[in-house]
Amino acid sequence: MVEVPPHQTWLTSQPIAHRGLYDLAAGRPENSLAAFDAAATAGYPCELDVHRTDSGELVVLHDYDLGRATGVARPVATLTVADLPRTRLFGSDEHVPTLAQVTDCVHGRVPLLIELKRQGPSDPRALVKGVLDSLKTCDGEYALSSFDPILVHLLRAEKADYPRRDGLLILDVELAGQPGAPEVAEFLYATWRWRSELRVGDTGLLDWLARRLDQVRADGNKPLAFGQNLHQCVFAGGWLARQLLRRNRKSGMSSADVVTVVFRGTMSAKRGSDLGIRRPTALNNPGETVVAHGRGVSLITGWTEPVENAFGIAAAGLVNAAGVVNRVRLQSLEALRVNETSAAGSAPEIRTLIADLSDRLNQLRLDLSFGIEAYADVVLIPELLIESYHSSLRRVAALAESVANTSRIVDRVAAVIDSRHAMLSASVQAYTERRDKIFAGAIAIGTLLALPPLRLAHGWPPRRSP
Repeated sequence: MVEVPPHQTWLTSQPIAHRGLYDLAAGRPENSLAAFDAAATAGYPCELDVHRTDSGELVVLHDYDLGRATGVARPVATLTVADLPRTRLFGSDEHVPTLAQVTDCVHGRVPLLIELKRQGPSDPRALVKGVLDSLKTCDGEYALSSFDPILVHLLRAEKADYPRRDGLLILDVELAGQPGAPEVAEFLYATWRWRSELRVGDTGLLDWLARRLDQVRADGNKPLAFGQNLHQCVFAGGWLARQLLRRNRKSGMSSADVVTVVFRGTMSAKRGSDLGIRRPTALNNPGETVVAHGRGVSLITGWTEPVENAFGIAAAGLVNAAGVVNRVRLQSLEALRVNETSAAGSAPEIRTLIADLSDRLNQLRLDLSFGIEAYADVVLIPELLIESYHSSLRRVAALAESVANTSRIVDRVAAVIDSRHAMLSASVQAYTERRDKIFAGAIAIGTLLALPPLRLAHGWPPRRSP
């Protein structure tokens, strides 16, 4: 896994009450309104699980069956709205609540970590839509999660309020004839160096794509643009594959063909192993398979099509992870620019600036903590062979170092916010001192103005005796 420095968000900075702050002896069973209220009162964020019943109710319970919680062996999906008040959690007076009842109970006092669950042939879209519709009236923060990849995919699609700029374009190209290493290298160089000039007929590739996918446009009418992250996978076949397998039987040495392809024809093919080409031992079986790669090109041959596809997906994941790193860097620099160009001087203006910077910082930390791992986490790679390639590619791409450097830039944004907080505190303190001085002066003036009538009322000054 990529080592990501910890950041202080509510998801990582404090304990989260799993299924509420429950205590059965005190009448607060897990996943009950009493348990969620106790957690909110104590200031702990709450974790809960949501199911959608066959009748469309969104109910909060951990298990898929009511047996453990109520003593009645019955699928949660069969509950109706009329059943809920009669369910007794662990023999208490508490019943199975709905998601709406939980959000009303917590009432924005603490954030909610909501896991979506489904079982069997239930409609995943209905569950996602129901949860998101219910949360439209939620007053506080929340985060959504699921171990179901279909639900995660639907959540990402439905909850994308603005473009995440994580678009990934994959071009599958087959070269005709029997191209050798020089021809393959020439094609790789051209599609890397001049990819912005790729066309579909008379239309630029990205313009052609944007017409069919208007929703991927970012920043209004701003045209799509290629990012700087690119990885090209060459799955050699035919004559070139046989040549590669024959010439790369020795471990640690790369043939001239490998050097030519991996470096897109830009390096001398007379040099091999000292050029930093990676050849994972587990993936190179002499005479049968070859996997060699640099930072921008992978050369793969001898594997079945499903395994080749898995290699391609692993490479695509790292391209996206690198894209998140670049995006976080750019947005961090933009936050710093906003701070530097701000003319905020009064307390209200500084508060507005702090709120803006804090929102930006929270998003940056969320991307840095979870966005990169979503693409680069080896736990998501099901096969050890693919993990070996994924790990080798990740090391040569220096992803961990890039994340560490980007983290320091994000920390700089946090330092700016702390500085602005100090400025705000000083401004408020100065205002308070000025107000107190003015108030004290007003009292003194009022007292002096009150003295003459007071003295006259008592015959001041005293008359002299004749």
